[in-house]
Amino acid sequence: MDLIEKKAEKMDARSNGNDIDYITQSEILSDYNWTKTMVAKFLPEPILKCNPRYHSAAPMKLWDRNTVLAAMETEDFQKAHQKAEKRRLAGKKATQARTDKTSRLIDEKIAEISVIVCEDGDLEQRVIDDKCERNMFFSYDYDEATMLRWKVNYIRHNLTSYDEVLYRIAGQPGCQSGYHRYKEAVLDAIADAYPAYKEECIRQKERMVKDLIARDAARYARY
Repeated sequence: MDLIEKKAEKMDARSNGNDIDYITQSEILSDYNWTKTMVAKFLPEPILKCNPRYHSAAPMKLWDRNTVLAAMETEDFQKAHQKAEKRRLAGKKATQARTDKTSRLIDEKIAEISVIVCEDGDLEQRVIDDKCERNMFFSYDYDEATMLRWKVNYIRHNLTSYDEVLYRIAGQPGCQSGYHRYKEAVLDAIADAYPAYKEECIRQKERMVKDLIARDAARYARY
């Protein structure tokens, strides 16, 4: 079995004399493609060890890597693994189909984007009225850059179908990438409808990219 041979080589490289090479449950699930049900069925009770990074977290579950590899060689395990793999692939296929559906919906909605155009003075009053309605402590002490940001945000949320589209894709596979594609397209449409706000639209698009990079950096910093 190729997977066992590959992991056995990794085990030999990490082993140190007669020391036991322990493996965590997360490694078993990710590296060996087990499920938690299979862990409970085919492995003995784990050794519990305090989490070295988060002392308040639940204890780490550890198994001898040799025990894990031996279990993987049994016929019962291989049958269970094949069934689990079929379920995983079927689930992956279904998720991809739903992701593609979300992507097609976003394509359709991008093609349908329209922006209601208001006179600048009327738009500014709408923005102020909206701020006052949602914040009783609204202050009129703002600068031009702040008002530009408020105007573009107001147009996006109130003079386009932006909120409606985001509501439709919320929680669907592919919604994150769909959200960013649609927001970018809406900002482009606003820039076309309101040339005076083009620079602010560009700034918001650049900020969105920076936020994505920061989010991904924070995510991978944990590993």
